[in-house]
Amino acid sequence: MPVPRVLNKEKSLSREFVVVEKLPGEVVNSFVEQPSSVLQSLGEGLAEIHKYRKNYVGSPSGKFKIQLEDFNQHLNNTMTELVSRFYTEEKILRIS
Repeated sequence: MPVPRVLNKEKSLSREFVVVEKLPGEVVNSFVEQPSSVLQSLGEGLAEIHKYRKNYVGSPSGKFKIQLEDFNQHLNNTMTELVSRFYTEEKILRIS
């Protein structure tokens, strides 16, 4: 099993995390021919990630935080900015 190289380690007030290199590989487009152990492992990994809860969203280091009650407005502002910056010619994407 390939092991990624650790690029950075940090510790914030509430947790520790590492940044690792992206490993080469292939995107799995279908689980049809995969053994059930692949699905089991994927499910366990996703469940482990999603059980961690905080009252904010942001960067893993905690240097950038948006409180949950402010997230929808922040997302709306961000999407509006991205559309106006990169998709000015796409009339269907314009936000009125």
